Amino acid sequence: MINVDSNTCSFSADRLWGLWEFYEKNFTEFVYGRTGMTLLFDLMIGVTYHDVAVLKIINKDTLELTGNARSLQLIIQSMKECPGLVFEINVPEESLIPSYTENNLEKFIREKGCCMVRDTSNYTVQFKKLN
Repeated sequence: MINVDSNTCSFSADRLWGLWEFYEKNFTEFVYGRTGMTLLFDLMIGVTYHDVAVLKIINKDTLELTGNARSLQLIIQSMKECPGLVFEINVPEESLIPSYTENNLEKFIREKGCCMVRDTSNYTVQFKKLN
């Protein structure tokens, strides 16, 4: 088994709905063309490296994010700041409530020593692009 850590790209929030096609063409097809191996990947998006949610494309207009409330709130804010992007969320924003771990040792263990901010909440939210 070969593991690849990560690839970090910055882009405008209105491009989220085309992200899977971008990765399929520029990563999966590229690696297959060079090696004959199919590269499987998970897409995680976020405003910061530590605040990410797992992205699943439902269809051309609907995507699903699974992550903690803090990460989802930051993504929603970024989407709201994107000029011209019109979208709806399948749950009320105010229902996304962070649940922070207060114990420093637990924070360290949960984050494997990487980050001392840990929201332990978990939500799955769908976003529908309306334009």
